[in-house]
Amino acid sequence: MAFYMNRSSSYVPGRNRVVDDIMRAWQEKYCTYTEVNVCVSTFNVNGQQAPRNIMGWFPRDKKADFYIVGLQEIDQSFGAHIIDNVKKEIDWIECIRNSLPNPNDYIKIRSHRLVGVFIVMFKLVKCNVHVSEVKSSMLATGISVMGTKLGNKGGTGISLKLNDSRICFINCHLAAGNGELKRRNQDFRDLTNLTFDWYASIWSHDAIFWFGDLNYRLADDMPYTNEEIREIAATEYAHFLLQYDQLNGEKKRGQVFTGFEETPPAFRPTYKYDVGTCQWDSSEKDRAPAWCDRILWRKLDPYTHITQTSYDSLEAVVLSDHKPVIAYFRLRLRTIDQQKMDKSYEDAVWEAY
Repeated sequence: MAFYMNRSSSYVPGRNRVVDDIMRAWQEKYCTYTEVNVCVSTFNVNGQQAPRNIMGWFPRDKKADFYIVGLQEIDQSFGAHIIDNVKKEIDWIECIRNSLPNPNDYIKIRSHRLVGVFIVMFKLVKCNVHVSEVKSSMLATGISVMGTKLGNKGGTGISLKLNDSRICFINCHLAAGNGELKRRNQDFRDLTNLTFDWYASIWSHDAIFWFGDLNYRLADDMPYTNEEIREIAATEYAHFLLQYDQLNGEKKRGQVFTGFEETPPAFRPTYKYDVGTCQWDSSEKDRAPAWCDRILWRKLDPYTHITQTSYDSLEAVVLSDHKPVIAYFRLRLRTIDQQKMDKSYEDAVWEAY
């Protein structure tokens, strides 16, 4: 498992399946556990300039130990693929920091940007979790120009160890458009090849949190007109439309996000709104409402515990044509006692033979 990697112990996983099974079963002999509160949020900001802060983005009554925020479309300028506009990144970092409850209580761990796809992570200063081996990466999945894919679509990720648990956070922006379902699926498959340095794939972690503007829409063949969809989406029965949600459908077919979990959204569709309002799109494109913005997670180690405590959108935020989505989790982290682990390994060898 991921938490055995890069250890000086003589135990090396994968050499003997019986020993591996015993060591997993005996984990509590050499591990102690700590629970932390983690907040994950995604927001497609539609190229808008970062305000000083966004009131109500991170409620003060739900203070987390870690905040991880993924933004999309922070830079939609013509030259964004050529010129690295660091100022936009800095402005959004400050906006997010100023939106946190008691901003001075947090420090930035890492940020990473691919054109307009941006991820940043903050930690509560007084949280005594040990943070190490912090890495970040990106992968472009946009249209190909002279053999190189543009970064208007793609993903950014952060990999790190929290105590002795290895956690991965991925923010992405998948292909847009009602008729681009296959491209969205392929973008996801491409992003599963994201690596951190030469050796660490996303699958080498104990848990993955994956979020962003996934751009999945409502099915093209659903039996409702755009006007009927809008009427339903504006009511308390909006969840009825989730049976036609492309992401749910593709997950059930095993095309994307196999093994990932998501609490069914109990909030209204997060796209598309007229900027500055809570009104559905009135442009000539006349987009039908959809749950484009999502947060999913997957446990790769069966002993890693993740409990989602809330999942919501923030309808009052009218900066963009999307609404931010926010989720809170309880995440159990392990700490390995190396001496106890070495002793358990010796006993496991005897037990196996």
